[in-house]
Amino acid sequence: MRPRKILLVLCSSLLGGCGASTIRVELAPTVDTGGHVGVESTLSLGGGMPLDYHGRSHHYVQALGSVGGGLDGRTASGMFVAAGGFDYIYWAEPSLDVRFGARFAYRAIQDAVSPTKLYGLGSHLALLPLVVKGDSGWSVAHLCLGPELRLEYLWSDPAGLGRGMFSLPLVLEINALMAGD
Repeated sequence: MRPRKILLVLCSSLLGGCGASTIRVELAPTVDTGGHVGVESTLSLGGGMPLDYHGRSHHYVQALGSVGGGLDGRTASGMFVAAGGFDYIYWAEPSLDVRFGARFAYRAIQDAVSPTKLYGLGSHLALLPLVVKGDSGWSVAHLCLGPELRLEYLWSDPAGLGRGMFSLPLVLEINALMAGD
């Protein structure tokens, strides 16, 4: 998609008076079911819409795409991470954003002996206290910093390296939540 088209879609969403836009950075220590400790870091962008239009909305759904990298705990090798998710966001005015949903992730591990691709499916719950809040009528901007609990099942290519994974990311998130008053 061309930059002009992307800008047009973004401006149309903002001028239409509704949406949920997110920029997110996270650092996630991980532990798999084999007891191996790793780490992942991602940058995410999200876009969505409110679930109610009667006054200022506090309920949103959002698609979120992520890209990053890290260190796989099982192999101690570097990896590329790409993920996509679908979330529900609740704005618990005045102090908290709550986010939960489903996530699909792809990890490419650059192990010199046997490169591996991992596919993950899981869920997450984030409790994100507002650090800074901007309120301007029909739109609010939140800078949030807080924890997320994430559980995933990973299956692999080649087969046989599947496992469960637990992570507790620290999330820095900027949300722009819009719906008419």
